[in-house]
Amino acid sequence: MADLADIFQMLNQLKTDDQIPRRFKESIQEIKEILSAEEEDDDIKINTCLEIVEDFGDNYDLDSYARAKVWSLITKLEELNI
Repeated sequence: MADLADIFQMLNQLKTDDQIPRRFKESIQEIKEILSAEEEDDDIKINTCLEIVEDFGDNYDLDSYARAKVWSLITKLEELNI
């Protein structure tokens, strides 16, 4: 099962990956800020992040590598939401 440290590690790897589109890297920063917020409930933060990632995966033409990374991140976030 994933924890927040795993998610942040994955986000940091994606942020430095040259094969990930710039638009998604901007979303990664937004996700990191949401997950770091202290004032929100964890379930709300995770669901907000899932919406961002799923929206990106559904609305942008990603190559298979980037799409696999997006779905891997979704899986990790969903594991936290259980």
